[in-house]
Amino acid sequence: MTNDGTILRVGRGIYYFPKIDKKLGLGVLYPTLEDIAEGIAKRDKAHVVPTGIYALNRLGFSTQIPMNVVFMTDSYSRKVALFNGGTIEFRRSSPKYLAFHSQLAMLLTSAYRSLGKDNITPDILAHTKELLTKENEQIVQQDYKLMPAWVSSIIKSLYACVHATSLLKV
Repeated sequence: MTNDGTILRVGRGIYYFPKIDKKLGLGVLYPTLEDIAEGIAKRDKAHVVPTGIYALNRLGFSTQIPMNVVFMTDSYSRKVALFNGGTIEFRRSSPKYLAFHSQLAMLLTSAYRSLGKDNITPDILAHTKELLTKENEQIVQQDYKLMPAWVSSIIKSLYACVHATSLLKV
C-alpha cells in the first residue's frame, strides 16, 4: 500500500492516510507532530501532554517549531524516529501531570515549568492573560492543586487582573 501511495509511512510501524490539498495545490499534507503523538497515544490507550518548546509554541509564546518533541505520558517511555529526521519522545510521568481538567492550564503549567520562574517576561504574562479570558475560570481553579505554587499564584493574579479590567469596562 505504501508503494502505490495509498498510505504513507511516517515512522517505523506508523502509517498515515495522506490528505491531498487541491485548493492551494500544496500536494500531500503530512500530519503534525501532535497528530502523530495523539495517534500513538490512542493506539496505546495512553494520555500525552506536550512539554518544553512545543508547549511554548502551542500557546504562542514562541515561534520555534522543534524537530524533536517531548511528551509526558502515562504509558511507557520510548523514542519514535520520524520520516523527516525528527523524533517524538514519550517520557513516563506521574499521573498528577496528566490529570488536568483544562487543556489550557495543562499547557500553561508545562510551558511555565520549562521556562522557569525567573524567565517569565511581561509579554508572556500579557499573552497568558489574553488566553485566560477565553477559558472558564472554574475549570482552571480545579487544576490549581496540580500546578506548582508559583504557577498557580501567577494564574490567580492574572485572573484578578482580568476581573479588574472587566469591572473598569462596566
